[in-house]
Amino acid sequence: MANFPSHVFATARRRFQTGIRRLRESLVGEPLSGYAVMFADVLPTAFLKRIDPTRRNRHFGHLPVFWAWLAQILEGNASCSKAIGFIQSWCRTQGLPAPSSDTGSYCRARLRLSDAFLDQVARRVGETLARGERDGERLPPILTI
Repeated sequence: MANFPSHVFATARRRFQTGIRRLRESLVGEPLSGYAVMFADVLPTAFLKRIDPTRRNRHFGHLPVFWAWLAQILEGNASCSKAIGFIQSWCRTQGLPAPSSDTGSYCRARLRLSDAFLDQVARRVGETLARGERDGERLPPILTI
């Protein structure tokens, strides 16, 4: 279109992207799967947000990838496609654009899970198990497998 300012579209697009980024940031701790709910006492959202090293706005940040990976493990080594399905489903229910079904991005993101992040998660789970054993608490069934 002649004489129509192109910056109008760029501004609208930036506003839209900013809205998506804010929504994603506010929802990053929402459970990706039922496992996040089952482990809420052991791995609370506040703890995971505090140790999350993800700084960029990604579909495959540390928290979604961690929960999808854990679901893969707990479901008997489920496929990467199933893990992406968890992430896509979560994105759709939160009103976010879902990532593609390409498993390569998810697998690369799994490799990016930092050792420091996983060490802190493992330490937290170990401390919770030890505390429950000392206090004679009944542990959630998922933790006694």
